[in-house]
Amino acid sequence: MAAEEKLDLVKQSVLQKAFRGELGTNDPNDGHAMELVKEALLSSSGQR
Repeated sequence: MAAEEKLDLVKQSVLQKAFRGELGTNDPNDGHAMELVKEALLSSSGQR
């Protein structure tokens, strides 16, 4: 298998894991993504 093919497989694997939520620290103290989105929206609209 050529290096480029292996790289493509690695990229696909990382993307699949990212969409399944398998990447990251899995720290229970981290907030939920939706809360981060809400905070970002409020901050950008000046309602913070």
